[in-house]
Amino acid sequence: MKIPRWLVIPALAAVMSVTGSAALGNPQVVTVSPNFQPDPQVLNSGTSVGSTSISCGNLTSNANIVVELTQDISSMHFIVQSSGQPVLKIEGPNGSACVTADGFSGGKVEVPGYWKQGSYSIYIGDRADGNQNYTLSISSQ
Repeated sequence: MKIPRWLVIPALAAVMSVTGSAALGNPQVVTVSPNFQPDPQVLNSGTSVGSTSISCGNLTSNANIVVELTQDISSMHFIVQSSGQPVLKIEGPNGSACVTADGFSGGKVEVPGYWKQGSYSIYIGDRADGNQNYTLSISSQ
């Protein structure tokens, strides 16, 4: 049976809304400016699905989210809270960093710092090879 062309676009749009654009290789892009509100601010939540094992844990090959900073931000924290042992990898203008939760963190990873204007690809995974619910937020405190 041949599918009419007029039906293909709505069907594709429905699939994208259910699976999310990150699953198709196009992560959500969020723009952040200094003095963002609310503080803290949730940027993304979902389920970590580790498919690539790297030295600090299991991550997907595509970023979960891209954070675009419109200006330098002198004090900001990326925070991941998870039911497992989360891994947070950040790739930005000055390179990349990978931080993992330890047994004392209660499933929380926090990366504070001075963040230069630019694009930051954020990958969220888990130290174990499993799927865990997570929340990614930012805070200036």
